Amino acid sequence: MRASTILGEVSNQVMKTKFILIFLLLLVTGAARAAEPDWAPYTKALKTYVKDGSVNYTGLRADQGFKTFMVTLRKFDRSKLATKDEKKAFYINLYNALTLELIINNKPVTSIKKIGSPWSKKVYTQGGQTLTLDNIEHDILRPMGDYRIHFAINCASISCPTLSSEAYTAGKLNAQLSHQMAIFLADTNKGVKVVNGKATVSKIFDWFSEDFGGKGGVLQLIQSRHTKGSEIKGLNGYLEYNWNLNGR
Repeated sequence: MRASTILGEVSNQVMKTKFILIFLLLLVTGAARAAEPDWAPYTKALKTYVKDGSVNYTGLRADQGFKTFMVTLRKFDRSKLATKDEKKAFYINLYNALTLELIINNKPVTSIKKIGSPWSKKVYTQGGQTLTLDNIEHDILRPMGDYRIHFAINCASISCPTLSSEAYTAGKLNAQLSHQMAIFLADTNKGVKVVNGKATVSKIFDWFSEDFGGKGGVLQLIQSRHTKGSEIKGLNGYLEYNWNLNGR
């Protein structure tokens, strides 16, 4: 056999090996990206029924797509979540979706607080574990050490941070959380109101003060992230929290 022929066959084998390796790499990459649930149906529901943070609970209640999504969500194997951001995004979405479901299952209701013990209800069971909204917030999300989750989870009330109209995903999570925080801090009705260099802030900064590093941490955050941060010299108490439903 001629040397040129042998070299040609070797070259072909090398090319085939490269194609196989590339194919396997794509499979592995695809598997990694598929660790999260398919959030598309959830985002579709949010975009349809959430406008500027106001929720059309009546429409959502009749939406079969949302009901199907919730069934699928409960079947998702959480052990597939590999990274911290995947877990964080998953549990933020889970908290918000379960809260939406809680409201539509209790309509007509004018406030989540009129539902008996809403945060301690067993609202999610998967893999032999049952969770309440309190479990998700206090036992899973807060220990992750990212105070921005407080601007992302929504308690179905007017004074809660605005409910995003898209699902959180690991790939966009950092930008999404920072965006939600900016929206909340800029909201003078429920986030931060600045008058004469003093900031009156949401009760969220009081209830979860330790997550922000105490009052000093709250002040530092607002000074560094608020559009009027350079004017703010101190805190001036807390805004009244409106627990009325954030929609109809």
